[in-house]
Amino acid sequence: MSEISPFVDTQFVFENLNNSNFCIVDASWHMPNSDQSALDNFTSGHIPGAIYFDLDKIADTSSTLPHMVASPETFERMVGELGIGENDTIIIYDSSGLFSAARVWWNFKIMGAKNCFVLRGGLPKWRRENRPITTGKPSPKAKQFNAVMQTEQVAEKSELLKIATALENLSEAQIIDVRAKARFSAQAPEPRPGMRSGRIPGSKNLPFMDLIKDGEMIDPGAIN
Repeated sequence: MSEISPFVDTQFVFENLNNSNFCIVDASWHMPNSDQSALDNFTSGHIPGAIYFDLDKIADTSSTLPHMVASPETFERMVGELGIGENDTIIIYDSSGLFSAARVWWNFKIMGAKNCFVLRGGLPKWRRENRPITTGKPSPKAKQFNAVMQTEQVAEKSELLKIATALENLSEAQIIDVRAKARFSAQAPEPRPGMRSGRIPGSKNLPFMDLIKDGEMIDPGAIN
């Protein structure tokens, strides 16, 4: 039995814009060294009915690291306030095509969301197809979202240290670093002040941008 694709097409979303069981999520986010505001961009133009998911706020804000996973209690409260219910079909997109939407999709998946998808091509494709755009900030009606952390899908720091040590001993375990090659090799500085350059010992580099073309994932066969 083949797995269900995590992607849905723009036509499917367009046909369900008025579906009360659909929740469209704008997960746009920009690097710290960018002069763009994802929230301002959302306000000036987004898919009708979409709500804005702030990746930096719906997180463990007690951590010194950015957008670490929130506790289930925090996640369900903040997501529920956005009008996202646990039984909704959740469609996630971003303004880059495929960037931060993947991170937010993963957040929902590890919190137990069953019907969660990424819009293929994101907002750029939606705009290219001249589909409707609206402005302003929505006022969603709160819903119930019961978050259940899927702990088997998250590695703690202690586990990662064990894996890294095993890698040094040629274990079969593998760590993939998806940052740009220059950051992986410490030839380019990290975009966040005070962040050390370098990589986890034994990790391999597969830049995520090498897997994307025109805001969409390349064919799986090309990855192999």
